[in-house]
Amino acid sequence: MRKIIDLKRKLGSDVKVVANYIMASMNIHELVDYIELCYELGFEEVVLNNLTCILSKQMFAWKVFTDPVEQGPGIINHIIDVATRRARGTRHKDLCVPT
Repeated sequence: MRKIIDLKRKLGSDVKVVANYIMASMNIHELVDYIELCYELGFEEVVLNNLTCILSKQMFAWKVFTDPVEQGPGIINHIIDVATRRARGTRHKDLCVPT
């Protein structure tokens, strides 16, 4: 990815480079590190998605949120808040986080 982003910059392309993160109960704790990695690699935006394709009853427990308006457990909200603040902070001011 770094080479692709470097090539984009060399060519002066206005193509937006976006990373995607599928939030699941077993990887939500890695979100802050993922934001850091995306910044270091040069991604311009990170899109967070909840796991929505449930293929079995066991997978239902993997979802971070079960309803679009539901508030997740405190730790999940805290992780998302920390990741968002880091992305919006001065160190990551060029990484777009939709409001």
